Order: sequence, then structure tokens, then C-alpha cells
Amino acid sequence: MDETKVGNEVTKENHRDKRSIRNIQRSKYSGEFKMIFGVPLEAFASALTFALGRFYFDVVKFNDHMVRREGYEDSGKRSLKAFLTKKYGKAASKLVELIIKELREDVSC
Repeated sequence: MDETKVGNEVTKENHRDKRSIRNIQRSKYSGEFKMIFGVPLEAFASALTFALGRFYFDVVKFNDHMVRREGYEDSGKRSLKAFLTKKYGKAASKLVELIIKELREDVSC
């Protein structure tokens, strides 16, 4: 029984560590993201996980924003990356790539 308790405590500690890392990563990108896109990075948080104190970048929400507000045509003719590069520059598309890589929801859990 003690082993389970120890295991659960270790697991909880690992989750706290992952949340801390995500918060650091989020803060690392927040200023630059807002400067480029004019909206806070947190606007594209997965709502449920954000309410639980975790931040995951919701790529679908970002894509929808680009369609509704920025003129991206999600028709398959041009990728979102190509659209971002043309409209905002290569640094902007690279930033979004990094955010997706580091802050996307881990579906393996």
C-alpha cells in the first residue's frame, strides 16, 4: 500500500513539474505571439485544461481564428503555415510551429 501511495505522489509531482514547464514555455512565447498576432496566446488555450491550470495550445481554435478574422481560406489550396509566412513572415510561422510542438495537448496520457 505504501508503494502505491509513493507512486501516486511521484506521479502528482511529475504532473506539477510538467505544468511548471508548460507555464514557463507559455510565458516564453506569450509576448512575441501577442506582438505578431495582436491577440494573447491564452486566447487559444484548450478551455477545459486551462480551467484546470494547464495550458495546451488549441490548433483548431487558432485555425478558426485565422479563417474568421485574418482571411485564411481553409480550402486545402494553401497550408496554414504558408498563409502565416505570407501574411506575417517566416518568424511568425516558425513561432507557431514551436508553440504547436511544445504546447499541444499530449493525447498519449
